[in-house]
Amino acid sequence: MDTSIAGHLLADRFIEALEELKREAPEKHDLLLLSCYLYSCRIPTSVDVASSFLSNVVRDPSAVYTLLVSMGSLLSPYEGSLAETEQAFFVPRSRSVAEAVMKRIGSIDLRRLLIQFHSEVSPTKIPRYDIFRRMAYDANLTNRAFPEWKDGLDFYEKCFERDGSHSFKQQGAIYLSRKKQYPLAFKWIDDAMAIAGRRAASVRNTYAVIMFNANYDKPASVPEVVATLDESMQILQKCYTEDLRKVYHAKVFADQSVKYANKFPNSPSSLEYLDQASAWLNAELKSRQGDRAINQLLRDLKSTRRNLTH
Repeated sequence: MDTSIAGHLLADRFIEALEELKREAPEKHDLLLLSCYLYSCRIPTSVDVASSFLSNVVRDPSAVYTLLVSMGSLLSPYEGSLAETEQAFFVPRSRSVAEAVMKRIGSIDLRRLLIQFHSEVSPTKIPRYDIFRRMAYDANLTNRAFPEWKDGLDFYEKCFERDGSHSFKQQGAIYLSRKKQYPLAFKWIDDAMAIAGRRAASVRNTYAVIMFNANYDKPASVPEVVATLDESMQILQKCYTEDLRKVYHAKVFADQSVKYANKFPNSPSSLEYLDQASAWLNAELKSRQGDRAINQLLRDLKSTRRNLTH
């Protein structure tokens, strides 16, 4: 939806509104940003949550409700399955717009939002926390919010008291891996595996990716490098065969196959991985016609294979 003209213009309107509200009505700016964050995590904004979020500047819940109602051109009342009868709920105009806003806001505002929210709002006040938690600590958000890895680590460590799940530890591991803090990333993903059990395919997938990235930039002449990268590829192969979410594992395997072939162009394993990745993606494409990510990966696989054989 966001790639359409209407969606794009609506997202632009929200960004412009945030900039204007930041200057003229900071409380409304914070509420709009909060609502986009929560809706991108698949839940509406309750008056209770909004009041806790703004507790340091607006102490009266009725005043918070009035602020939310006054933003009718940007927020709509929510009466869906996640609502409760005891209080009002609000959401942005569409989830795609909320997600677009979260991708486009500046890192400083994003950082302040995450710190303030997870400091002031108790998980017990969040409707359907089980849904919210799946995306609330996503490494894509924290990677932008905390450019310095020590700040990001501090955020995750403080939030662990709120969420001790394997998926939380997994996102912390992904964040640390992206910051190239591989020893810490391995510690966090090992913790995630201990919590989830080794049968959690998504966690094993993340472990394989961290292992691959931690060793990829090392010289190819180092004996253990190729063995470690092969082990990563084998873990992903097992994830694909054992887990129902095959497209997720196939995409990661394909991406690493291209990188593996670029690092070891003369290895027989390179062609084997490329061909396996192509077979899996073509199989997934039958039920996902028009999937741009799959089609792009298939083009990359084909191009890489052509370079190896010519």
